[in-house]
Amino acid sequence: HNFDNGDDDTKNTISCRQLLWGNENSQSLKDAYGTFDTILASDVIYTPTSIDPLFDTVVTFLKKPHGRFLLSWFTRVNGVTIDTVLDAAKCRNLDWTETKEGIYIFVLGQDK
Repeated sequence: HNFDNGDDDTKNTISCRQLLWGNENSQSLKDAYGTFDTILASDVIYTPTSIDPLFDTVVTFLKKPHGRFLLSWFTRVNGVTIDTVLDAAKCRNLDWTETKEGIYIFVLGQDK
């Protein structure tokens, strides 16, 4: 949430909202807060079932056409491979580059 040190007391308020991953959970927050230029995520994929809801949520909130999703991902012994993660991104028309080992930048493909 944006924070401004202005004189208005309402500008000195920070709020936090719960975000449950998945399209059906994201729309009301998108309606309230809009989309974002950059979304950051680190160490958030623990099970294969979390991948699709994560990317559905990212696509919902990513500002089009120039938004970026930065994912820091570390291989764990949990049944999740980077190929599975990248396949989920590809299904949502997300292109990516790996900047360093385990750090990926995703952008929406041109036709979305």
